[in-house]
Amino acid sequence: IKGYYFEFGCNEANTFRMAYNTFKYLFNLKYVAFDSFEGLPEVEGIDKMEVFHKGKLKFDKNKFVDLVKKEGIKEDELIIVKGFYEESLNKKLIDQLSPTKAAVIYIDCDLYTSTVSVLDFIKHFLQPGTIIIFDDWNCFYGDRTRGQKKAFSEFLNSNKNFVFEEFVSDAESKSFIYISNTKEN
Repeated sequence: IKGYYFEFGCNEANTFRMAYNTFKYLFNLKYVAFDSFEGLPEVEGIDKMEVFHKGKLKFDKNKFVDLVKKEGIKEDELIIVKGFYEESLNKKLIDQLSPTKAAVIYIDCDLYTSTVSVLDFIKHFLQPGTIIIFDDWNCFYGDRTRGQKKAFSEFLNSNKNFVFEEFVSDAESKSFIYISNTKEN
């Protein structure tokens, strides 16, 4: 599959570097890092939890770039989108990144509100075979009425024509493969 590697929430570049080191031998992808680099936004309402607070997971953008470049990623393979998702994931960015689709989408943004913004954005980049990984699937003690589980459930209810197949899961994360948009068939 061709396209982008999207990562939403890139704290310390650990997953980003692992993805690059795995995929560089298999695929010719462009790597897109989406992060505020200011840590979490103000945590309110449904996202409130003791471990989350404004600024947690802050990581310097320049340090992130240095770390991924040390792994060998080239300038023309890397795109960085800085900002909080509700502002940065906009129509202008969709147009800028289109028509290329995503091969892998790694969502590590912890919060329900952030995940809602991400899912609304990525629906423009799905293609048959796109793998979506939710890093924080079982956050909020696995409560399906909060976090990424709630956001994905609402996304599926709003996009009933999208078909996904469960893929791999572990104690923390869960992944899905995008099969098709039934309206495209």
